[in-house]
Amino acid sequence: MATKNVTSKRVSKTGQASSTPQIIITQWLSYAFWGWLMAALVWTMIIILQLVIKHETNSSMVPYAVSSVFVLLPIAFITDWLHRRHGLVKKNKAAAIVMIVHAVLFALIAIGTLIGAVFTGVGLFVTLSADPSTQVVALLSLLVASILFGLLFVRVLMPDKLPKLPMVYAVSMLVLSLGLLVWGVSGPVAETITRKDDARIESYLVWLKGDIASYVQNNRALPDKLADIDASDESKALIDKNLVIYKKDGMAKNVPTDDLDAKPSSPVRTDKLKYQLCVNYKETSQSDRNYPRYDTMSSGEGDYKSYLDAAPHDKGDVCYKLYEALY
Repeated sequence: MATKNVTSKRVSKTGQASSTPQIIITQWLSYAFWGWLMAALVWTMIIILQLVIKHETNSSMVPYAVSSVFVLLPIAFITDWLHRRHGLVKKNKAAAIVMIVHAVLFALIAIGTLIGAVFTGVGLFVTLSADPSTQVVALLSLLVASILFGLLFVRVLMPDKLPKLPMVYAVSMLVLSLGLLVWGVSGPVAETITRKDDARIESYLVWLKGDIASYVQNNRALPDKLADIDASDESKALIDKNLVIYKKDGMAKNVPTDDLDAKPSSPVRTDKLKYQLCVNYKETSQSDRNYPRYDTMSSGEGDYKSYLDAAPHDKGDVCYKLYEALY
């Protein structure tokens, strides 16, 4: 009899569990983690769309986006299951407030992203652009965000006519999230791993050039090998991994320099210590794809530069012809 009385206190007249503090907490956490998971899915979708449409990968963001989905998915699924196992709580004032707060928030996000998608779509048609891929990525990302948060808004409302909606929604988001995780790992993550050495070369090769310049200033000669220079940590990342080949090309006597500080009325002539830094790129550079690539086939004194720009570049072997001036 005592057990029956306790049970009757926990169950409402409609057969649903009453909203105890534990149920309110799981309800709030369920809505919150679903919202954060939707944001992580949109973030991951943006990265995937950039790879598919623009052939670009933001290597610094890929691990965080994929990891956020990986972490938030089980948490959202478990908290939602804990909430559903207590029944659908709608009558209690506290539960209603939690539902209203999250429903309004998700509705505003869905409507805002939909408006942004409309504006982006209109701009795509009325704006003349040689490369509309950025707008396409933004349009599709906003549409995905609007759909995901719109569905979450419906899930939070929990219509009486759709009692199985929470379970269907949870399973659907599980499948969608796992699909994006697989796609993200096989796409952007794999691309980031493939391009890891390329990114290291693009970022640190200029540091190696600077270290060679410092050696020349102190010794009035080129180093015989890269191990002779006082390498910075950035340069060591290339040298230790054998990502760069150094070649000495000799000296050019009393030749004009392309020093940007030299005045046209008084050209500077100097001795040039010529050398090459050769690398092998696994992929074509992602940035400035329409910019002329470094010409590795040219020859002559004028081809040696006092500066180095590692991007853009093509896939394969690239040798940067450089010089250090002796004044």
